Amino acid sequence: MDQPLLALPIFVPIGLVALALGGLAAKALGIKPDGLLEGSAFGLALGFGALAYLILAIGLVGGLYLPVLIGLLAILALISLRELRTVVPAFLRAVRKRGAEKLSPSGGLMVFGSAILGVLGLIAALAPPSATDWDGLAYHLAVPKMYLAAHRIFYVAFTSHSNFPFLTEMLYTLGLALHGPGAAKLFHYSMFLATAAGILSLCRRHVTPASGPIAVLLFMSVPLVLWEAGIAYADISTALYVLLAAYAVLNWEETGVKGWIWMAGILSGFALGTKMLALVPVLALCLWVLWSGSRSRGWRTGLYCSIAVGLLAVLVGSPWYIKSYVYTANPVYPFLYNVFGGRNWSQEAAEAYRGSQLAFGMGRGPADFVLVPWNVTMNGRNFFDSLVIYGLLGPAFLGLLVVQVLAGNLYKALARLAIVSAIFLVAWFFLMQSSRYLISIVPLLCVVAGGAAADAIRNWVVGRFFVIAFVVLCVGLGVLTGSALILDSTRATLGLESAENFLSRNLDVYDAEAFVNTELPADARLVVFDEVRGFYLDREYMWGNPGHHELVPWRSFESGADMVEFFRSRGFTHALINWRFADLEALHQRFIVGALSSGKMVELFAANRVSVYELAER
Repeated sequence: MDQPLLALPIFVPIGLVALALGGLAAKALGIKPDGLLEGSAFGLALGFGALAYLILAIGLVGGLYLPVLIGLLAILALISLRELRTVVPAFLRAVRKRGAEKLSPSGGLMVFGSAILGVLGLIAALAPPSATDWDGLAYHLAVPKMYLAAHRIFYVAFTSHSNFPFLTEMLYTLGLALHGPGAAKLFHYSMFLATAAGILSLCRRHVTPASGPIAVLLFMSVPLVLWEAGIAYADISTALYVLLAAYAVLNWEETGVKGWIWMAGILSGFALGTKMLALVPVLALCLWVLWSGSRSRGWRTGLYCSIAVGLLAVLVGSPWYIKSYVYTANPVYPFLYNVFGGRNWSQEAAEAYRGSQLAFGMGRGPADFVLVPWNVTMNGRNFFDSLVIYGLLGPAFLGLLVVQVLAGNLYKALARLAIVSAIFLVAWFFLMQSSRYLISIVPLLCVVAGGAAADAIRNWVVGRFFVIAFVVLCVGLGVLTGSALILDSTRATLGLESAENFLSRNLDVYDAEAFVNTELPADARLVVFDEVRGFYLDREYMWGNPGHHELVPWRSFESGADMVEFFRSRGFTHALINWRFADLEALHQRFIVGALSSGKMVELFAANRVSVYELAER
């Protein structure tokens, strides 16, 4: 595998090109950002979004070849060359200026804390994706790897997840092509940094300068966010675009410049391109624009601007939903099956999927809703499906909510962000109570919490010390979580341990997948049971379990031999089973046990309770 640290010098020029490209787009909208920080946050978000759509277009026409992707980057670099000549010196000047400034003790501590949290996230991002990156290995990285192998985007029939909005995954495709998973994960990590920059800039412009560093520290130290900064998921992408779309609306309210309305619509469309659930905050933003515009500029202007945001969001976000409709006949596949239906799906699968979503949380009654802040904070294990420490939101929001109530001073910007967050929370409460999906509004909540903390520190004589201690506690929890996250991966990140050895120790399925890659024929095709993390497989495979798709007629089989014959007739030669997650009472396992006992499946390899079998011919 490639040296992880080499991903950094490969990624940085791409980030600069995206930043310059986004700067050009902002100028085309007639927008002049208020300073380097604001321009960087909006520029990187716009640039990454545009880059993702270009890769989508290339993939749809079958052009996912490394020379084509490098050529695309070269063309974009030439287009944005003039902007690059402005951006890079501006960054260097800002670094020299900050380095020459004498920071106050509190300012120094905030910079130090942010740097520590940033380094922890970076080490995790550069490490080979392993057990902490379940969905990344299942589809966020695995499907882009399939696209690159085929040099095109195509319908992946065995996983409904491949038909989700894939803006972030297009960036992962580019990263994988250039330097493997390390470069891919740096896209998500850079969005983590861009979100922090957006929070700081928003607070300076619309709240108070003192609230910005506190809000950034709170954001970077949320255990759930710091965990995601180091893996290949998509939630921080959604959070970035939702935050900046709201930021653009605030700027429009302040300046009246219509370019900010176009910016809000475009960024809302990018948010829809990362996750379907982004529809909720986008609708909230449209209502916000309608209300605000009607009050300050008349109802015609309010309606016009609200429609502009909504239409732009739909237009920009639509390619992913059109793609899903073309592939599956359902624009929001696999959801709303009772309305749209869907290819290789069924009502039974839809109900099972909904059941798995309803398994999260602690009830959906009125009292449960009132207790959500307490329950999410104090009973995090009920809102997450893995090691609970990584699913924690931390105590900041619950504790500083109390501070905000006692302080009573809610700035206009904070009130608006709090309302958008509340609307999202209501939808989240009824749809799927997974703490991970709350990341979409965590930046908004951090701005509100940062504003409350800054007010208390400024105005309370004795209480300020308790608020400071509480913020330090929150940051300390984040540092502790981040340290645990990289405890076993730092050597691999630094190249002191091979990726193969690291993965063999940390990913139960890796040894079996390595056996497949080295010992099975190049044309071997696998059915994977009770396991979905196929990223490290270099052979063609499909998920075999019922519930993922309707490709296998399980109820038509009478024996294990029938099952094996079905797969053999469709070109599958081997199977991989993770017995750690196997339910022997499940329908498919009955046929697997029958095939094993009759000799129709022959074990070739076993390690860590993961086995590889040959499917015997008739």
